[in-house]
Amino acid sequence: MNAKLKLSKLDCVRRQLEMAIELYFMERDPVSIHTLASADYQLLIDINKHRGGKPLLIEFESLKGRVIPGKEKEVMRLMSEAENFFKHADRDPEGTIDFSPESNEGILWESTDKYRELTGETSAPLQVMNVWFQIRHPNLFTYENWKKEKLLQAQGWFKSLSKPQFYKEMLGAALLSGR
Repeated sequence: MNAKLKLSKLDCVRRQLEMAIELYFMERDPVSIHTLASADYQLLIDINKHRGGKPLLIEFESLKGRVIPGKEKEVMRLMSEAENFFKHADRDPEGTIDFSPESNEGILWESTDKYRELTGETSAPLQVMNVWFQIRHPNLFTYENWKKEKLLQAQGWFKSLSKPQFYKEMLGAALLSGR
């Protein structure tokens, strides 16, 4: 008989997030990645609310002042459309969806950031996702000039690697650093 796993909600977040990140970098099925990432993201939203944390990007509260008043629910529906489509068939058993796999990257990045904020911990896969996102989008972040310069320099190296190569290289570096 197999022993049971005693898991906290944050244990589940970390496990689902790490697996979604691995699947993402190994260029596996984007629907499976999105489903895993959305599950851990929802756990993070719920835990974060319970702890009184700053809302995540797609939480209803964070949309106030960012979208036209009264349109928050419509934005939430659009942002959760793929997640709901992949999990439910009660309203549209014959439905189809135009899914953008690129949306996975943002969910994974924000999840790594919120997990670290809530736990004070990180792991090698989470670090790799964070670096990947920042290298791919250096102009989205506020950095000290030296850090932004390093990220822009890293883009040259980064562009020479496939996603799986980047993951393996950076995962090895993160593991060697003891994190």
